[in-house]
Amino acid sequence: MERLKVLNLSRCFKLQSTPNLSMFKNLELLILEYCTSLKEIDASIGDVKRLISLNLKYCIHVAKLPKQLGELENLEELVVDHTNIKEIPPCIGSLKKLKTLRAVGCLQSNLQPTEVPSSIVCPVSLSLVEYHKSQPIPSSIGKLRELVELNLSNTRIKELPGSIGELNKLKILRICGSQIERLPRSIGKLQNLQELDASRCPNLEGEFHVDKGGLSSLKTFRLINTKISGLPENLDQLSSLEHLDLGGCGELQSLPKPPFSLSSLKLTCWSNELPSLSHLKHLKELRLSSCKSLQSIPEISHLKHLRELSLHDCWSLQSIPELPSCIRKLDIWGCPELERLPNLSDLEFLSKLRLLHCEGLKKLDGLEALKSLRELCLKLFPMSSNLDDFDEKADELQSDNFDEEADNLHAIEGLEKLGSLEVVDISGRKHIQVLDLSKSEHLKKLDVSNCGSLVEIRCPSQLLEDFDRDGCKSLKKLLGFLPHYVQDLRGKKQLEAD
Repeated sequence: MERLKVLNLSRCFKLQSTPNLSMFKNLELLILEYCTSLKEIDASIGDVKRLISLNLKYCIHVAKLPKQLGELENLEELVVDHTNIKEIPPCIGSLKKLKTLRAVGCLQSNLQPTEVPSSIVCPVSLSLVEYHKSQPIPSSIGKLRELVELNLSNTRIKELPGSIGELNKLKILRICGSQIERLPRSIGKLQNLQELDASRCPNLEGEFHVDKGGLSSLKTFRLINTKISGLPENLDQLSSLEHLDLGGCGELQSLPKPPFSLSSLKLTCWSNELPSLSHLKHLKELRLSSCKSLQSIPEISHLKHLRELSLHDCWSLQSIPELPSCIRKLDIWGCPELERLPNLSDLEFLSKLRLLHCEGLKKLDGLEALKSLRELCLKLFPMSSNLDDFDEKADELQSDNFDEEADNLHAIEGLEKLGSLEVVDISGRKHIQVLDLSKSEHLKKLDVSNCGSLVEIRCPSQLLEDFDRDGCKSLKKLLGFLPHYVQDLRGKKQLEAD
């Protein structure tokens, strides 16, 4: 027993008290997860001087920690998630090596943030995720000088103290899903902060400020689905920022000049124009969603690392600039004023082209040159699509911004020259009469449902698995080598090819 380093008593459902631990002199890990009858931690735990980690997760009847914990001079991690702990005892303050203190989801307890002892100055990670009380975080949190990670996600905490700006070593701050109403200005002073995630904070509003030289280490900044209305004009000074996610920020008025270091930019705002993006040499992903006043996009052809461009619900968007040849995915959804794209012939790496509910689209130029294209989606209505992220948008299509009768695309030129296609969806297109897929030998899925004018399909694929032609009342010819029996996308019918 003296050599034992790991003691795992997880799911010992009848265990009510830990055994005498005095003999376990070399024990480093004590795991008691899901010991749901456990009520007491034996005082002998103070004799396990080499203990590094104590895990009491889901020990739902443990309401008190023994004072002997303060004698565990090597303890680095204390996990009391989903216990009935009512306070963190002051003796914890003597644990000079403590790096992680987790008290996630102590829903039934009266644990207060104010009861985290001020003597605790060493933890690297403090987590109170799913803390369901509304008491504020005390200003004394600024004394946790060694704190590297603070996680207050899914809590009812409404504000952060200004003293949070004193946490000079803080690298990760997560408050996503909390009731936070404003971000204190002092956050903008944190020199070592690398991640700030305030996503899904429904009450978070106002403007965000950054001191000169502040947040110089910030790499990830997320404000998804908040009511934030303004960003700092010196946003471009955040020289380490790589991921900026402002999707669903329906109150955001405009985007200041973004920093050159960005590799991912996701944005929702009310502005009818964007700042120049030509300096974003590292940008790989650009996603603009619900920018309903945006009429045009600035020059992006020089962004040699851009892989994905997504434009969702940009109702006023009329034009798209020349695209960089490196782009691999072009995803445009709900842009009814967009009539045509720039010439696509230089996009040699484009593998996915999805233009959904773009009823103003009249023509696709350069389609025949897309030798890498695997997926082409030009659908108008959400009939049977399984495309990611679109189902939740279906209700929005009932708004006045979408004319279900409009469809300006009368032909798809160049399709007959593409040999790499695996998925084609033109459902809801009313005017297409001939669909020439004569070189698409690798086609696996084909959806032409509700294409009322479609008369003929040419397709030699022997690999076709899903074929939906519901609502194609004019379809008479299926030329080529379609399998004799093709099950439609909904699995309801079988079709014998001509």
